[in-house]
Amino acid sequence: MCPTGLCFTPRVHIKKSIDLFGETQACQALGIEVDLSKKTSTLFPTPSSLLRISPIAYFYHKHSSSKRREIIEDCVGRMFGKHTSIDPFIQYVELLVNALNGLEKEEILQKIEFKSNTNNQIFLDLISILSNDQNNIEQGIQIALEKQENRKEECKYLNPYDSDQTILLTLYLQISGAIYNSIPKNLNEKIYAKNTLESLIKWIIYQKSQNLHSI
Repeated sequence: MCPTGLCFTPRVHIKKSIDLFGETQACQALGIEVDLSKKTSTLFPTPSSLLRISPIAYFYHKHSSSKRREIIEDCVGRMFGKHTSIDPFIQYVELLVNALNGLEKEEILQKIEFKSNTNNQIFLDLISILSNDQNNIEQGIQIALEKQENRKEECKYLNPYDSDQTILLTLYLQISGAIYNSIPKNLNEKIYAKNTLESLIKWIIYQKSQNLHSI
């Protein structure tokens, strides 16, 4: 289901990674050992994978960074294999965590640590937009749309969350909404299934409070 209420069949590699995650988690619950390196060696994370890992920030932003790293490593290993680098996922989750914890944008950007050999272009573009949006979400959206125009056009029937063409804008909206703690009125009025989302938010808040007992 996409944000506008239309249904899409996910890309094959996305469906496979999600299926593998559920399969390996079920095996673990039954006490069955699974060799992840053999089951997920051919999968490669796309930029949209950052969005799928991002709930870790909502549930564990009050926990230590080492706890989040442990969870990220487990989730990425199940979906893409143990040899997949977790650095891009840690960068994005920690960016979102700092926003959820109420840090000012300047401080959030200063905390970002880039590795000398980073090739995560989506993340670099995201930081560029945040740095140049003049603390205005609508201006940031325009910058993201301009960058989006330079990307290869994809099938129009793709779920926007699975599209490499639109993922930069989606990630920007997730981060900027947390930083500025607001949504432009014209966008807020267009949110699909708002009641469902509000119920989901209440569940996340409850689940987060339960997770705090594990600190």
